[in-house]
Amino acid sequence: MTIKILALDTSTSLCSAALLINHEIIERSQLAPQQQTHYILPMIDELLAESGIHLTDISCLAFGAGPGAFTGLRIAAAVTQGIAFAKNIPVTPVSTLAALAQQAFRRYQSTHIMPMLDARMKQVYWGCYQVSPEKIVEAMGHDQLSYPEQINPTTLASTQWFGIGNGWPLYQAVSSHNPLLHLSQIDSEAYPLASDIALLGAHYFQQGKIYPAEEAIPVYLRNPV
Repeated sequence: MTIKILALDTSTSLCSAALLINHEIIERSQLAPQQQTHYILPMIDELLAESGIHLTDISCLAFGAGPGAFTGLRIAAAVTQGIAFAKNIPVTPVSTLAALAQQAFRRYQSTHIMPMLDARMKQVYWGCYQVSPEKIVEAMGHDQLSYPEQINPTTLASTQWFGIGNGWPLYQAVSSHNPLLHLSQIDSEAYPLASDIALLGAHYFQQGKIYPAEEAIPVYLRNPV
C-alpha cells in the first residue's frame, strides 16, 4: 500500500507543510510570524497540485501538536481537524520536540538529542530523545516545561547530547557551566519542520497510532494565557 502523509506545522514563526508519498517528501516553508493562517492552506494546495493527488488520497494527516506558540498550535490543530472531518481522514499528533530531534538525526546523524524551544516567560520546552534501530527518534521521557536552570539530567550525565532548537541560548545564558550536561554540539537556529513531522507521522501510521478528527488537539504543556 502506498502511504501518503500530509503534514503541517505552525508551532513557531516558521510555517511549513509537507507531503510524504512512500519515501519521497516535498515541502513548503515560510517564515511568517503571526501570519501562518495566510500561508498554510496555499502551501497544502501547492503540494497536492505538484504531486497530482487529492485530499481524498491522503492516508493520514500529521501535525505539530506542540509544545510551541499557543496561537500557532491552535492553527495547525484547527486546519488538521477541518480537513480530517471533511474528508474522513485519520490524524496523528506529533511532538514538535520529536520533530526537532528527528531533524538533528537527519542532518547531523546524532543519536542522543535534546531539543529545546523558547517557551517565553524565561522558560523552555525540552525533552530527551534517542534514535531507534528503525532510525526514528523515541522519547526517553515526557516533554517538559521548566526554567533553564532547573534542567538537571543527573541520570543522563554520561551521555553526549546534541542540542537543537531556539531554547538553547536561554539555557546557555544561565547554565553554561552545568557539569552534569555534556553537549557535543548545538544548533540553536533550527525550527520544527513538516518534513520531519511527515516522517514521524508515517511511522506512527504504520504502528496504528491514528485517531479520529476530534483528537487533533494541541499539547500546550503550559495552560494557555
